[in-house]
Amino acid sequence: MPYGTGPCKDITICPPTTYCGNLRVATFAGGQVISDMTIKSCVVPQQCIVGSYNVGKIKKVINSKCCIKDDCNNGTVEASTGGPNGKECHTCIGSDCSSKLKCEGEEDRCLIAKLDVDGEKMTGKGCASKSICTMKMRRSDGTGPGGYDML
Repeated sequence: MPYGTGPCKDITICPPTTYCGNLRVATFAGGQVISDMTIKSCVVPQQCIVGSYNVGKIKKVINSKCCIKDDCNNGTVEASTGGPNGKECHTCIGSDCSSKLKCEGEEDRCLIAKLDVDGEKMTGKGCASKSICTMKMRRSDGTGPGGYDML
């Protein structure tokens, strides 16, 4: 995981219970990329997921390539989920949650999330893939069960 602008160059020996992982986590707001992070490291099987969620204004995509051979996690992983898949879910615009959102790629579930944004409680609705729904999430302040930040 490079902390500058350079490429990943370090080589790590992974413990026997892990895989070589190439994970890409991209966040979009209004269709524009606002963060895009690639992580190449040893990972546990639960981190080898492909999935996304979209609550209208914000979309997060997690794609991974996991493997067991030496140096097999090189290359790049796509940051997109594909086009519309025919499923639609409700989404919220302000306090109005009656608008429809077209789901993409593997987003085969409708999501309802209770959010706390800067002390303001709100509801987020949208599309999610099964892998996102079954992950254990944690709040952005690090509290709660282990896993990934949802928003």
